[in-house]
Parts: sequence; C-alpha cells; structure tokens
Amino acid sequence: MGIFRDIDVFSPNQYEDVYYEAPIIAKRAPKVSDKEEVGKVWIDTVGDDAYFLTSITGGSAIWINAGGGTGTFSSVTASTGNITATLGDFVASAGNLAIAGTVTFGAFSAGVLSCNGSGVVTSTTGTDGQILINSTAGVAAWANITAGAGIVVTDAAGAITITATGAIASTFPTDSGTATPAAGATTVAGGTNINTSGAAATITVNLDNTVSVSGALTAGVDLNMASGRCTITSDNNSSQSIYLHADAGTSETIDIYSDQGTSATSINIHSDEGGVTLASGFASADAININASDAAGGIDVDFGTGGLSLVGANGAINLESGTAAINVGVDAAAHTVTVGSTNTTAATVIQSGTGDVVVTSTDAVTIDAAGILEINSSAGIIGIGNDAVAQNINIGIGAAARTITIGNSTAGTGLVLTGGNTGDTLLTPATVSGAGAALTLNAKIGSSTHTGVTTAAAAQETFTITNSEVSETSAMIVTVTNIGAADARMSLERVKQAAGSFTVDTQNNGAAQLNGNVVISWIVLS
Repeated sequence: MGIFRDIDVFSPNQYEDVYYEAPIIAKRAPKVSDKEEVGKVWIDTVGDDAYFLTSITGGSAIWINAGGGTGTFSSVTASTGNITATLGDFVASAGNLAIAGTVTFGAFSAGVLSCNGSGVVTSTTGTDGQILINSTAGVAAWANITAGAGIVVTDAAGAITITATGAIASTFPTDSGTATPAAGATTVAGGTNINTSGAAATITVNLDNTVSVSGALTAGVDLNMASGRCTITSDNNSSQSIYLHADAGTSETIDIYSDQGTSATSINIHSDEGGVTLASGFASADAININASDAAGGIDVDFGTGGLSLVGANGAINLESGTAAINVGVDAAAHTVTVGSTNTTAATVIQSGTGDVVVTSTDAVTIDAAGILEINSSAGIIGIGNDAVAQNINIGIGAAARTITIGNSTAGTGLVLTGGNTGDTLLTPATVSGAGAALTLNAKIGSSTHTGVTTAAAAQETFTITNSEVSETSAMIVTVTNIGAADARMSLERVKQAAGSFTVDTQNNGAAQLNGNVVISWIVLS
C-alpha cells in the first residue's frame, strides 16, 4: 500500500501533495519471480540490504542491489575506505580493477604471484637458490640452475654462486679410499670394461660387481652371463611390466631354451594369481604348437573345478594316439559322458575296423531315435537276447498303435519260432472285440471276438473282417470257435478273400441256438 506524505512540491501552477509507494519489507533478497511495479523498493532485513526493481524482461524481474550485499554495479569507488572480499571473489568481466592503494590478500603466503593457463593467480615460493623458469606456452616453475662441465653452482638462501673450476683437481671414489689427483690433467686407469679413446687421452673404467643403471640400458650385441643366476625383476605395477619384444623382420624368433635341465620344470611359466595366455595371430594349423618330441614324452594337463574347454571356430578337433588307446571318462568318478549334439543336422558316427564295438552298462541302455532305427549286419548274425541270462525280451509292447513285422516274403526267407516248454505262447496275435458279425483289424496274425450274434440251429452266419493285410490272392489259415453253454456248433464252410477284407461263412451244426461269443482267428501267409 502507498503512504501519503504532506510534502509541498513546486509545480508551474501550484503546490501539490505527493503520494509515495511503500517499500517491501522481507527476510530475504528478491527473486526474478518477485514481480512488482517498476521502481519498487525491497528491503532484506536479514541481509541488511536494499534492492530496486528496474525492469521486467521476458517474465523475469530485474532487481538491482543498492546496499552492501552482492550485486552487479557499473562501477565501485572507495575514496578513503577499503573494499574487502571476505569469502567471495572480485570479478571484472570486461573492465579493469584499478586500485591506487595497497592490496592485501588474506589467503596468500609470502612468495611470487603467478598465473596458470586458466587465469588463476597463486602465490608460490621456491627453496634456496631457485628461480622461476618459463617454457614455451607453459607455466613458469621454480627450478635450480644446473652446472655444466667445469662449472659449480652453489645455492644458498637469497644467493646463487656460479664458479668456473678450471683446472682445479677432481675427486674420485675408489675401492681403497678417495683419490684426489693433482691440478691439471686427470688420468683414470683400470681394466678394459669401458674404453673411450679421445684425441688427448684414453679412459678405462672397471665396473663394480653389481651395476645400477638409473635409465635405459642398451646392448649393441648380446647380454651374456658367464656364471650365476640371471634374474629380471620389475616393480612396475602395470601391464607389460616385463616385456620381451622382437621387432626386426619376418625371420625373427623369440627362443626360451633350457639346454641341460632334466626336471619336469626345466622351463616353468607360472602365475600365482592371474592366468597364463598363449595367443597367436598366425593363419596356420600350426599357429600354436605343443610338442613332446621324445618318443616316451607325454603331455599332462591338470585343472580344477573351472573345467577344460576346447572351442573351435568351425575347425575340426582330432584326437589321435597311434596304436594306443583313447580313453574318455574312464576314471572311477561318477559323472556323465556326453558325445555328440542334438542341434539341427548334427551327426554322431561310431566306427571301428576289424575290432568290435562294445557298449556296456551296469544299468539300462536306451537307444531312441526320432527317425528310423536300424540294426544291420553285413556278414554276421544279428543276435537279440542270445546270452544265457534269464530275462524277457519285449518287442513292440508299448501302448501305441503300430505294425510289428517279423520276416519277409523274399524267396528262401525262413521264420523259426521256438518255445522251450509246452504251453509257451509262440505267436502273439492282434485282437479286436465288438458286437455284430463285422469287425475291422489290420493284422497278418489276429483274432476277432464277435458278441451278440444269435444263430439258430442248422442256420448259417457270415462274418466279415476288414483287414488291409489281405488281398484277393492271399493264402490264409482261418479257424472258427464258439463259446457258450448251449449245444451250438459253429463250423467253417468257406473263406473268401477280397482286396482289404475277407468273409467267413459258418453254419450252426448243433442242436441249440448260439448263445455265446464267436472267435475267428487267422494267419495271412502271403
């Protein structure tokens, strides 16, 4: 709301009373969402600050800070006092920060101000005798002046002393003490390990028994050991910490060779925690060779529960042992041995020469095929149950409709059925039972039981059997039997074959009407 002030303001025509807009009193600074009339004053009682609303642009209120808090100013001038940044920063986006008096940085220690590539100014200090040395497009850094030949650089607090030594004598450590030659030329005598010939003198220096090289060591020809153990150790915790690399041409090889070792570990490649990988980029069947070349040599591969996997990308896997046996899963452990795959057109071939193929199991042996299952012999007898073990032999006893064929019609083919005891069932016919004189059963050996047929004494009855195994010229054996207490006697008078069926003409030669079932049995011989 506005506040009325009784203040006389002069105008060309009269004195007028002026109406002032009251400021907004709040416990926070204004936000862009705080939209009022332009010219509105906002007082932040917590921050002890004041703001003016100068405009509303794009739906956002523009409040200009007019107090002692943060804000954007066109210029800031401190005539006598200080401009202090306790925690924040002085930022000049485009203009300059000009200060005529002393600038004190509370967070800086004694040193030299330097700026990095990101525009950050820091205070740095070196040690005794160091100076700031720059590099092209780099950041200046503290460093010492290094001494060259005949030059000594001595660093001290606030001083650097550079001395040209000239012909002053040098000092050399030796096996029996320290040698300090006289001023002038220096002669170092010794063996012939290192021999450097110059225009003025020859210098030879013997190496110690243990040589330490801080940088790389390059040999022009060979690295040889006359005695002792050769140990190569790396303390670099990274890939290829020890690296043997041949890179000279297509004839190069890397050879790890034990000439006289006789133990099983004369060459031992092992890793305590990680794996061992052999990889070859050679496009050949001999890309990786493992060869126990001695006639009595062997290859032993042991592994744990992680298993052994041989996987090829469409290449064949061959296991060959000359005249020795090839054993798979013959240890004393209980496990499953699987050979072959059921995937799409996968095939499994088990073959032998003049030797036998033997399949032995202390439990069941199951052979199941989705297609035709054949057992053939090109030269010998096919035996099923021909050992002396008293076990039944079942053929085709599954509960499914099927045709069981034994024998064939080829000339000279015989069919022998032998029973060991009187009363043994030698033939197992197919059967069918139903009411009436007509039934269907497709079988070369079968019997039909007809129920509900009443035939008077001295009357005739014709039974019809539909059977796809019968043709017009089939040779058949047919019998007729009637079952019942009455004196009915069904006699066979005629069998007439047709394509896919046959009829049986009978007559009741008894004194009473048929009051039981009639059973017709047959064998189709051809």
